[in-house]
Amino acid sequence: MKERKKLFGKENPQWKGDKVGYKSLHQYIRTHKPKPEFCECCRKESPFDIANKSGKYKRDLSDWLWLCRSCHMKNDKRLEKFHKNKILNINLQKIEDRRYKDKKTIQQIADEFNVSYCAIWKRLNRRWIYVYV
Repeated sequence: MKERKKLFGKENPQWKGDKVGYKSLHQYIRTHKPKPEFCECCRKESPFDIANKSGKYKRDLSDWLWLCRSCHMKNDKRLEKFHKNKILNINLQKIEDRRYKDKKTIQQIADEFNVSYCAIWKRLNRRWIYVYV
């Protein structure tokens, strides 16, 4: 029986180099970059996420960091974006007043609150929703 030669990395005919997809690149980095005991940013918590420094998503291991979830969100500025969005809890009484007393359509109410038709419809059907504005 002929022994099969295992082809890893650049030796593999399916190797894509830097043209690899997002998920596969993260998997590659997780496999090849050793995971430290603590987050590379705060050095307090155990790292959970692999984060890209440059935003160019290269295969270069030095372009990646092991971060805890909090540091990863701060690094990506996701926390700032989250706090900038005001969570609007649509008041059911206000909607019902406009719907039944003022005889407005659901679309008119949605336009007034600057939300989608579906958001108003779901709220009228007693479903709690939070709308980002």
